[in-house]
Amino acid sequence: MNNYSTSPLEITARIDAALADAGLDGPMIEREPLPLLFSLLAEALGAQRILSSTPQAMIAEQIWDWSREYKHSVSVIQGLLNEAVADALDLSQAHGTLTDIKRHEVSTYQQQLMHKIHQLELGHQQHPEHQWGS
Repeated sequence: MNNYSTSPLEITARIDAALADAGLDGPMIEREPLPLLFSLLAEALGAQRILSSTPQAMIAEQIWDWSREYKHSVSVIQGLLNEAVADALDLSQAHGTLTDIKRHEVSTYQQQLMHKIHQLELGHQQHPEHQWGS
């Protein structure tokens, strides 16, 4: 055993302390990856809340409207979504609730959401009267 080894209990305590410092402790804090993703997206978009029951197309429209308001490209949307997914997975992992199945669900959801956003982009390109400046 070297001087740098840490017990699993000590690691768990550090994770719990870090989550508490970030305001992510308590019984009302979400620990599942998809609801965490919705919370992170709502925060990034300045939305009140995105519920897991919110239709995916509606979430895509919220993201698209946000990108148009701030004149962001689809690559910025992709970056925002990638970052939110990574954070949701990391937080879920830290809470001990991440499984391979849940990771796959989040990945699939991300792909479907980006597909819907690309559809909105295509519709926007077909109707240039709705375009904004570069």
